[in-house]
Amino acid sequence: MKQGWLFATRKNRTLFSNCKRRMENSLLLLQCFMAGVMLKKFSMKEPNRRSLFRKKNAIVKQWLKIRRGKYPNAMK
Repeated sequence: MKQGWLFATRKNRTLFSNCKRRMENSLLLLQCFMAGVMLKKFSMKEPNRRSLFRKKNAIVKQWLKIRRGKYPNAMK
């Protein structure tokens, strides 16, 4: 029973899953941010503008998904 103490009550279980979800979402945000940084570096030495815009749009789309509440906890 000792190792199961965290999941002993329903409240604890929801707390735990919220925490986990929030962590995943912050990781997503971090990925988006890093992608933005990479994009900036990339744009310095990228001759082909079209591929650059494609990358940028993908990142923006992911941001919008997060903002629109596909991941509701991401902004907490």
